[in-house]
Amino acid sequence: MTVIDSLIRNEILNSIKERNKSESRPHYHIIKSHSKLAELNITLKQEINELKMDNQRLIQENLELRKSSGSGITTTTLSVDKYQLFEEKLLKAQEEVIDLQKRLVDQTQQVISLNKTLKEKDDELSTKEVKILELENKIETLKTINKELENKIAACEEQLKVWKDEKVEIELQYNCLLQKFNKAKEEYQQILNASLRFREEQIEKMNKFNELEAERIQLKLKEELLKAQTDFTHVNLNDNPMSAAASNQSLKMHAYSIPLVNKAVYKFDCNEGEVNAIKYHRNGKYFATGGGDRKIKLWELKDGKTEHIGSLIGSNASVASIDIDSENNLIAGTSFDFACRLWSMNDHRLRVTQNNLMLS
Repeated sequence: MTVIDSLIRNEILNSIKERNKSESRPHYHIIKSHSKLAELNITLKQEINELKMDNQRLIQENLELRKSSGSGITTTTLSVDKYQLFEEKLLKAQEEVIDLQKRLVDQTQQVISLNKTLKEKDDELSTKEVKILELENKIETLKTINKELENKIAACEEQLKVWKDEKVEIELQYNCLLQKFNKAKEEYQQILNASLRFREEQIEKMNKFNELEAERIQLKLKEELLKAQTDFTHVNLNDNPMSAAASNQSLKMHAYSIPLVNKAVYKFDCNEGEVNAIKYHRNGKYFATGGGDRKIKLWELKDGKTEHIGSLIGSNASVASIDIDSENNLIAGTSFDFACRLWSMNDHRLRVTQNNLMLS
């Protein structure tokens, strides 16, 4: 038994004693009166026995006096006086006996009631003792559970310490990986920016080349048209075209009056920033534009003017090119984030995204 167990037992014993005192204090007068009544009962029994003995003695003396009643007158007179005195004593003793018997009955009733009360108190005390034993058993069980919990707490504290160490290591590893990730992200961003700049430069060069080529073709077309206006041959529609061609080998082309486009018919703002791509629908009523705002916008031609009917979002960079699948109502678009995406024309929702495409 450890010191803690002995202290707990002493504390429990002291608490039981204190509780016994506090519970027996209200019944102290009952116990005391019961003791007094028991003593008085014994005394009354002794007095009754003495009175019975005196009664027997007086009865015997009365009998003797009656036997000796045949002697002289003087003796008879004295015996009568003595007999009357004894009769009075006997009556008084009988009355005292009756009174004592009544008192004995009352005291007996009180003793019975006190015994009953004491029995009830003994039952309560035994019940409380049983409860005390149950509580002691519970205390022992709780001590065992407390020890188990203390062991579990100690194990949990050790596990927590291990987890803290692992957390510190994981945080260090995370910081290292985060630094590497940030560095790789910066490098990727630099490469992406360089690639975008290179792509933009290539596009600018291509645009300049296309403009120069368009100007050259337009100049050449103007020269050919001017030459065709001055150099023409009359063709007889009644002749056979094959014979006419055979007869006139120098015939190159017919002369027609073709107007040249030198100004825009309609101009409007379609995308924010530069416009990189445009594509017409097969029916000629709809077309799509894409540019630096990372959106593909859908337009409808009405009475020579355009009406915006929707925007397709989802690109992470400028739109590079557009194509329309009129049979399946799909729109494809590529962007400078090396990705190709498909949208549906009905609900304008993004359907497919293909990343990591290498631009040629």
